[in-house]
Amino acid sequence: KALPQSLIEFADQKARESNTNRSKIVADILANAALQEQDRLAAEGYRFYAEESQAFAESSMPAVSEALG
Repeated sequence: KALPQSLIEFADQKARESNTNRSKIVADILANAALQEQDRLAAEGYRFYAEESQAFAESSMPAVSEALG
């Protein structure tokens, strides 16, 4: 299925403003979207592991306290 005409016109306008071509504009937009997705997934992973680490620390605290006296 083809891109809507309004998006083609937008890409053409951005290409003219940047003195480049439509393909480069589309490639840049897709690359930016891919980076945003990677950043989102990384942040999600960091949150997960931070919560997991905190839960482990809290659950092991009594054993560590007992071992240390």
